[in-house]
Amino acid sequence: MVNKNILLFNLKIKISFLIIFVLIMNVNSILYSETYYVNSSRPDDGGNGLSWATAKKTLTAFAGMLSAGDTVVAKGAWGRI
Repeated sequence: MVNKNILLFNLKIKISFLIIFVLIMNVNSILYSETYYVNSSRPDDGGNGLSWATAKKTLTAFAGMLSAGDTVVAKGAWGRI
């Protein structure tokens, strides 16, 4: 029969590792998140979208670029897509 204290200790270790993993993943998404800008009055999607001066014209220009934690800020006139 396994000692209950050993089982409890193993459970605490597993929970501790799980908490550390979740914290690392959250910090990682915060550190590597990006803010992208969209402005419907821009002439085209040629900019990199990292500032208002280089904003993209359309939201669809960001397809495939976004990752978890990224933010898209938009200004201009928007309709249904």
